[in-house]
Amino acid sequence: MTLALSDMNTHEYEAPKISIILLNWNNWKDTLDCLHSLHQITYPRYEVIIVDNGSTDGSLEKIRGYYAQVSTADRLSGNSSEEADLTSASDRVHNGEKPEYKPIGNDGFEIRGVTLIGNEENRGYAEGNNVGIRLARKRGSDAVVLLNNDTIVDPQFLTELVKAYEHQPSAGFFGPKVYYCENNGRKDVISFAGGICKKWPGRCYPIGKNEVDTGQFDAIREVDYVEGSCLMVRAEMIDNIGLLDPTFFAYWEDIDWCVRGKRAGYTSIYVPGARVWHKISAANVGKANIYFMARNRFWFMKRHLSPTQYRLFLLYFFTWPFWQISASLVFYRRSLLSLQRFWLGTFHGVRRQQGTIS
Repeated sequence: MTLALSDMNTHEYEAPKISIILLNWNNWKDTLDCLHSLHQITYPRYEVIIVDNGSTDGSLEKIRGYYAQVSTADRLSGNSSEEADLTSASDRVHNGEKPEYKPIGNDGFEIRGVTLIGNEENRGYAEGNNVGIRLARKRGSDAVVLLNNDTIVDPQFLTELVKAYEHQPSAGFFGPKVYYCENNGRKDVISFAGGICKKWPGRCYPIGKNEVDTGQFDAIREVDYVEGSCLMVRAEMIDNIGLLDPTFFAYWEDIDWCVRGKRAGYTSIYVPGARVWHKISAANVGKANIYFMARNRFWFMKRHLSPTQYRLFLLYFFTWPFWQISASLVFYRRSLLSLQRFWLGTFHGVRRQQGTIS
């Protein structure tokens, strides 16, 4: 029998150990905001692993400084005093104060129970998170949560995800209801409520995007995929199907992971009681990402479609979506650089070719 989380204080129950992995790249301020929200969550047994992906803005020192200035007691109690206030902590960090920290072998540094790992270079979303996942598995975590550093979490978000984890043992992936952090002054506009993947005609898209939340997506249910902005993954499944595919670098790797899991018998579950707000920062709509979005779409389809289906996908794509997207980049975005990167990503995707962008 599976016990409810309300029974977690009894000697008969030990809450699953969860590792939350935050990937940072030149964005320490959002990371501090996310950490501040994580320290308010109600779930009792979790750790935070921060992986810095070769930042050049001093992110590691800024984050270390935050933990030097905000006491553990204040963080865990939700104390709103000036000492525990994120803004004042950020100000002190910005003034260049450097805390003491201890090395933990090749795994980076540990400060007050939060582990910081510094990659020497930007390894992308996939391999950057894989670094954290490997450490979490070494430490015996029952599940890992990949969480974008530009998110703010509800205090109950992890408790709700773990409830689904316990009650649905055949599921490998769990994702929350994701809102825009701000959308025309509102915080109840949905960004993601589960994903649908139609491998024919080659489209994967979020449910509920841009809809005001009126309870229309409040049922827990199986979906085709859960997006990587907040994704809880069962450790047992990782051992069976492997890590994120690092060749994707960024984009489509989360969907690929969910599809690989489904083939191994693990479903993806949308958990509406878990809530997260996503800033969807300017970094996420940069021109460079157009390249990876275009390239990886072909790689995903090539991997998961039959040869005949893939040829039909190519015929469809170059009959309509290719020209539609190109026209949008020229006439709506008015960006020839974006068009160039879309075309380059398309070319490298069809050729199954690795490429670089400046």
